[in-house]
Amino acid sequence: MRRGLLDTDMLSYYLKGVPQVVERAREYLAPFGVLEFNVVSYYEIRRGLEWAAAHQKVAEFEAFVDRCRVWELDWLAAQEVAQISRALRARGELIEEVDILIAGAWFSGDNA
Repeated sequence: MRRGLLDTDMLSYYLKGVPQVVERAREYLAPFGVLEFNVVSYYEIRRGLEWAAAHQKVAEFEAFVDRCRVWELDWLAAQEVAQISRALRARGELIEEVDILIAGAWFSGDNA
């Protein structure tokens, strides 16, 4: 199994206890020890909890985050994902900007 990041949807499904996602996460935890996601996914989940005024869930989410690895974005990642976005657009393969930013964590210097 290769190292990978949970995107926001998969992170949300994991937090909701969707069995297939939880099982896959267990498989991932065996070799890697922590779940990993990007700061953009952190923001999206936290934003949703804040909008819902789900204070207890915010606290639970923060406790969960403390046991995970949250990948940052830096200027190097921003440069790389801008180029990826351009290349995808040129090929007519449009994807959501937030998804490009989530994938961009791979390029951040502190995440290698």
